[in-house]
Amino acid sequence: MPPKASSDLEANAAALALRFGKLVRQRREQLQMRQDDLALVSGLGRRFIIDLESGKPTAQLGKALVAASAVGLRPFDLMEENDRNDAQLLPDLPEFDSDQLPSLSDDEVQTLFPPDYSSADLVGEDDDG
Repeated sequence: MPPKASSDLEANAAALALRFGKLVRQRREQLQMRQDDLALVSGLGRRFIIDLESGKPTAQLGKALVAASAVGLRPFDLMEENDRNDAQLLPDLPEFDSDQLPSLSDDEVQTLFPPDYSSADLVGEDDDG
């Protein structure tokens, strides 16, 4: 029998995959697209779209994000759909004290963040006439 943590992980993965697929299906239907249409515009197979929308937990993440993007969903939109209780699962971050950051000299700042010279900045600078 697998450890409880493994079964909890699989249950959570299945629930998230189902929610992800449901969100993609809802958006596709709002756009009045068929699964064939989504497959065509995303470059994915219809079988993948079917599996994704049905909540298949082993669907490839990259392809799933391509399908989501094709119906106008961004990763942020997908995260927004999470239960509000998900925040309780995240660890508390330590307080950030900017006074503890080291001071950098101008030379160090230039090394870390070199200026971005665009072509517009360079046009006409050496023009004598």
